[in-house]
Amino acid sequence: INAEYGGLTLDHNSTLQVGEQNFTPQQCFLQAIGVQPTNANAWSSISATLNDNECVNIDGRSCTKGDCLCKALEANPAMSNVWAALGCTISQGECVLVAGRNMSSAGCFARALDLNSIDAVTWYNLAIDLQESVATVRGKEFNSQECCRQALEIDATIPSAWVVLGLSLIHI
Repeated sequence: INAEYGGLTLDHNSTLQVGEQNFTPQQCFLQAIGVQPTNANAWSSISATLNDNECVNIDGRSCTKGDCLCKALEANPAMSNVWAALGCTISQGECVLVAGRNMSSAGCFARALDLNSIDAVTWYNLAIDLQESVATVRGKEFNSQECCRQALEIDATIPSAWVVLGLSLIHI
């Protein structure tokens, strides 16, 4: 599964001085959350500063990448890139609670595609996640092969999607 954060690339060593203090990207996002705890962009952005098993302390609470993405979605459930990123953090067969709903990785990818159906990488991630099952996107059911087809119609330069599609043809 490919994790993308809307093209966001962070140099974790970069700092910017404000007044007498230097701030890293993560510290900037923490400041934003401190000022506005429901700032979805700050929660989403701080998640991009974390490695998979890394946590950040926010108001005395240890938050994982997934926790930060859930907080972003509680604040703004219309962020398709955040749904897709959250899907990448959920292990197969597990669920996380988002705004009172249990969500699987496939459910997160499907929700991302409901919001933005032209995201080739999310179609590919959903294809990988589905294996033998189906997901509903915009009221239509898609299996893994159909998700690969959607991904490749949007962006034919995803080699892994071609491989998964080829493998699915062998197993028809």
